Amino acid sequence: MTWNDKIAKLVELFFSFSVKDISTSLLCSYLWLPNIASPIKHLFLYSILASLEPTKFQKEDKIRQYEDFVTFLKNIYSLVPSFYLLEDYIPEIDWGEVKFHYKNHNYKIFYGSELGNVYDYLTLFQIIYTPWDEEYFQQTNRSASKELEFCLKLQDYFISEIKQNVDKKRLETVEPGSIEIPEKEFWESISLFISIFDPLKIMENGNPIEMYSINIGEYNFLEKNEQSFNKMCLKGTLLPYYFLKVSDKYYPLMPRRFSMTLIDKWAVLLYAIKDKISKGKFSYSLGYGGALHKYIKGRCKTRYIFPLVSAVDKENRAHSLIYNTSLIVKNKLLLIYLLEPTSDFSEELQKVKKEVKESLELLENQPTTLALHLERKNISFTPHSSKEQLEPYPIILIPNIFTELSKIEIPVDMPGKVLPLDNFLALIDEVEDIQELIEFFNFLDSEERIKSPFTIILDKFGAYKDSAGVLVPGAREPNLIGLDPHWGSHFRYKSLKAFWEIYPPVDFFDHPRTWKVSRETPTRIRFEARGFLGAAIYTAINDSNLFCNAPFHAMNFDQAQLSNLLMECLEDSISAVKDIIKNLAVFSQYRQFQVSFFPDSLVQSNDDFKHLRHLNCKGKLWMSDTGFVQEGIPGLRIVFNYDQVQKSLLNAKDNSTEIKLLIEFLEKINAVCYDHNIRNIKKLIIRRIHGKKPRFKIFMFDKEVEFPDLASFVSPEPKHFKLARKSIAQIAKNSNINSGEYVMPQAKDIIDKVKKEVISELNKKVRNFDFRSSIPFLIGNTDGVLHLFEREKMLARQSDSIEVDYERDKKYSETYRKFISNHKNYRYLIEKFVQLKPSGKEKLTEDILQYLLALIDQLHLIYEASDFLHYGIQPIGLVISDDYIFQVKYEQGFDEKQKAFAQEQAKYDLGVIGERNDRVFSPRDVKVFIEELNEAFYSELSFSLQNMVLVCEILSNWPFHNKTQINTYYTSKLEEIVLVCEKNIPSLKKNEIIGIIGFLTLKQENMLKIDGQENPCEDLPVWEISKRLHRYNLKPLILIDDFYYWGPYSTQRVGKIWVGRILSGSLPVLIDKKKIGQVLEEEKKLIEKTLETRTYEISKRFTVYVEKNVELYKRDKGGRHPVDLGDYDVLAFLETKNVILNIECKDILQVSCLKDVKRLREKIFGEESDRGHIGRIEVRTKYLIKNITRIMMVLQWPFDRSNIPNIVSIYVSRHLYWWTVNPPYETDIKFIRIDSLDDFLSNLSNNS
Repeated sequence: MTWNDKIAKLVELFFSFSVKDISTSLLCSYLWLPNIASPIKHLFLYSILASLEPTKFQKEDKIRQYEDFVTFLKNIYSLVPSFYLLEDYIPEIDWGEVKFHYKNHNYKIFYGSELGNVYDYLTLFQIIYTPWDEEYFQQTNRSASKELEFCLKLQDYFISEIKQNVDKKRLETVEPGSIEIPEKEFWESISLFISIFDPLKIMENGNPIEMYSINIGEYNFLEKNEQSFNKMCLKGTLLPYYFLKVSDKYYPLMPRRFSMTLIDKWAVLLYAIKDKISKGKFSYSLGYGGALHKYIKGRCKTRYIFPLVSAVDKENRAHSLIYNTSLIVKNKLLLIYLLEPTSDFSEELQKVKKEVKESLELLENQPTTLALHLERKNISFTPHSSKEQLEPYPIILIPNIFTELSKIEIPVDMPGKVLPLDNFLALIDEVEDIQELIEFFNFLDSEERIKSPFTIILDKFGAYKDSAGVLVPGAREPNLIGLDPHWGSHFRYKSLKAFWEIYPPVDFFDHPRTWKVSRETPTRIRFEARGFLGAAIYTAINDSNLFCNAPFHAMNFDQAQLSNLLMECLEDSISAVKDIIKNLAVFSQYRQFQVSFFPDSLVQSNDDFKHLRHLNCKGKLWMSDTGFVQEGIPGLRIVFNYDQVQKSLLNAKDNSTEIKLLIEFLEKINAVCYDHNIRNIKKLIIRRIHGKKPRFKIFMFDKEVEFPDLASFVSPEPKHFKLARKSIAQIAKNSNINSGEYVMPQAKDIIDKVKKEVISELNKKVRNFDFRSSIPFLIGNTDGVLHLFEREKMLARQSDSIEVDYERDKKYSETYRKFISNHKNYRYLIEKFVQLKPSGKEKLTEDILQYLLALIDQLHLIYEASDFLHYGIQPIGLVISDDYIFQVKYEQGFDEKQKAFAQEQAKYDLGVIGERNDRVFSPRDVKVFIEELNEAFYSELSFSLQNMVLVCEILSNWPFHNKTQINTYYTSKLEEIVLVCEKNIPSLKKNEIIGIIGFLTLKQENMLKIDGQENPCEDLPVWEISKRLHRYNLKPLILIDDFYYWGPYSTQRVGKIWVGRILSGSLPVLIDKKKIGQVLEEEKKLIEKTLETRTYEISKRFTVYVEKNVELYKRDKGGRHPVDLGDYDVLAFLETKNVILNIECKDILQVSCLKDVKRLREKIFGEESDRGHIGRIEVRTKYLIKNITRIMMVLQWPFDRSNIPNIVSIYVSRHLYWWTVNPPYETDIKFIRIDSLDDFLSNLSNNS
């Protein structure tokens, strides 16, 4: 059937029904979500309908039942052409998930349509037209503001009044061009909607409906051929109306196209009267440049952002080119210029190119000077060095006011970037900060392979974000990269949808998108300002909306921290009793509230807040008053006594302070709309939450080191890990390694081969840097890792005194895991720099450091995999993808085992499990032990252990001792260090101090050494700990020229490591020193004996029948017991449970590397035929079972021959070990930490 035949058949069919029948049916088909990918079919049908003579339709409705509707649509669908080329994609399947903010209202809009990123086109419309609203009205009697509002209200009305109940899984099957019969329920909903729909009531004042309506029969479509239809579809010029008017009735025409229609209609109008609007006084773009500047400023946090600037010549005259906005990001000076709306942007770009180049030449002069036209002054920026000089970066914006894609020729030598305005608006709205925009531009410059014909900048940004800036993750590098031309729109939709999903139903202040919103708890949402230092938190009380905020921009850090704590405290307390307070009259009367917190120290010191000085809270926690923030929004201002509140939360034993704050809020807010039930509500609150643990508390910790409180550290981002894996993939490819799955021995050969090349690549990278400037940067960041961990560790250990909503052990184990990973990577990098001592000229920047850390992280994974295979610890496999990406495959469940082990260890560390009083330490006086060790150290190392630790303490608190500024690292000459140490430790002699400093210094010549091994290693021997003295964990000082550099946390940590290991009867590294070894061996024996004694004491809590160190051949000389049986450390008989305990006590040192893990496994579980400790326990257990009658008689324990006791063998240790939690083979022996033995015996059943 030809094009014309199909149209003729459809016309004939249409005339068999009423206009209402057809309009209702088409609207139902069009809005049905599974039909969203067939817009051209519906446009074709609507175009026919709008062209037909109104008198030829049926007067009476023919579609009365759902079956009539189904028959009608089936007939229509059979005649509609298949527009394969035009319906080649699936729009975003949405129904009001995205909202558009306009005039203090958030309107639900249709996002998915023929027009991608419609949200940004609406923003473009608002920016370009509404600033000129008055001038347009004078010239045309039309208002862009009113027409935009009408467009938004219409969409919001459709979405709100019509409900979609389509299964999500069904929507996942939608394909381009698919069309189906809507369900009955939806047809009934549309039929009802059409019967009551009156667009005149949606906007009663200034309703522009006639401009967006066409009378039925007035549209000329029937004579158009298929080619012209397709062309008009691509241009977006078909049926540019909202409504089909039939007499006094308005029938909707494809509501998803309303925004597109608005935009294109006004674009035509702009070109027609642009010169009349600006009246020749100044350019049209300068007129709306202010709106663009406000848009940027609200989303970019930068100190320097100016509207309307120009470059300045040497005579201080402003250049003719005026940039709409300028802002500084690090060393970049962004200069944003708006082109005039025109029909030929290619020509306009050629004109402006010369002026842009001239302005850039002027801006190369130092200092960089800008003319600020609004302020009628100049501003200059003088760099400290040539490297810090501002780099001008122009961004030329094309106001693409039509929705049709048009070809624009950008001059090859055009400086900076040329972007469509809608794309730029999306970028500014999406970037985390303005620095990310610069990074994206760098990505565009480096990735020139993207050549898709219909790809726009926003598509590239979507790809950039979704791929973490690494489009090709593996080693196969294509010459050409094609992107989905809808990537940007889809990305934008997902982002906006996620934002509006958690955004409250009311606004705080300013545009919603000038805030970052995040859900912190199930009841609390945090607002963080994007354009200034500001924050608020939100919670809902039924239909009421509460915002808590404080003027953070005016506060110091301590004031801000306590203000934020009170905000969270109030929200938390309210959320705990919402069901009690929700019926207060005030929450029914008002939809929105605001509570603002002000520290009294701020109010007294800052005249901006002098209007609050009547709220004098001296001697009280706080004072407050109420009023209205604006009409209909009650507000509560709380001025709190900083010192009193801090003291109250510091000493908090219960939640009384939290309750007081809650009551203060309720009493004051109740005064706004009094409810007599307030007294009963307060009683109910007290009854429910009084006397509980505090949920908010301030912890005070002694500062053990001098380190900046707010200092952080650089850590890799997903981009850097992808780049690291990509580098390794490239190495694999260059090494001619084939893709596939590998197991031993091939897997190990490949891993070792790649490992060697990764080390070579890392060495090559490091050699490019300057050693002198890199080391302080690395030391400071390494200490930043320690600083964060120490702070979080202290909070975790104190958290048992407060009520928390998380699993303490789970959170702490994750904190510890991250710390170990970050610290290990930083240590390796520092050691690598010391090993190579690079003499390059490059500066180690944050971005490069992030990449190096990510590469080292991957190297450690390779080392780990190699060691797993080498030591036979865990069977693993190796998978290499077609892109040469490495993936090490561990046995199923290994990750879960690791997490479970870490979490159990965290429980012990935090005291969640285990009886602290049962833990075992050395029985002798620490001072006596340390004194013995000091003598041994001094005899064999020429300095005492104690003095070494004291020197570490002095270095870690260097500003206190040397009156220097607190920093992330310190540096000094040896002479100064000696003087400071002598002054603070009078007993210390110069030679001893020099010896200690030498011992603590990491030296290049020792970096590849392992004690006892003659030849140096090929790389830093990270696989070895016990025989590797020369590592940053033990030697935190680095000598550069005559200056020593160190981190305060790192030096303190060295002291802790030495003392901690020594108190366990060992050293952190093997040192071949006889006297030191003798002292430690004696200490270890004492600890092992104490472990046996403690086990004996715990067992006696459950029975009187307990013996320790039972050597049967001595106790029962006539029993012929074998001498080589050894002794039973502890034997006990639990008479009530009828269980004999066979307890073996072993104190084994903790492991630090996989080599030690292997040793530990062999020690406990043996190797091949030798089953280690377990084998010996099993022998004793079997002997006990076989000779139980005689043994019990010898020990004089009660014995019933008719009820032979069960024997439970227990392996008791001081520590938790991987292998005792995850034994390499099955065994009946129970592995128990000494501090959990009491709990184990308490829960031991009779049939254990």
